[in-house]
Amino acid sequence: MGGRIEARFELLRCEHCGDVIGVYEPLVVRAGDEVRETSCAAEPALPLAHAEHYHRECYAALKRRSVEV
Repeated sequence: MGGRIEARFELLRCEHCGDVIGVYEPLVVRAGDEVRETSCAAEPALPLAHAEHYHRECYAALKRRSVEV
């Protein structure tokens, strides 16, 4: 049964750190100027081909870094 559930979700990797983003883990999806927070469990159709995907913490770190520069 576990295999069927896992097969529904494609593994996403964070654009910043490269680690896998867990199915239930909050993630940030950035497509152009649009940024939103979701999870693969909430939106099984992810990933979006035209978007970047980040861990919430990694995206926050990128935003902090861009403000400091």
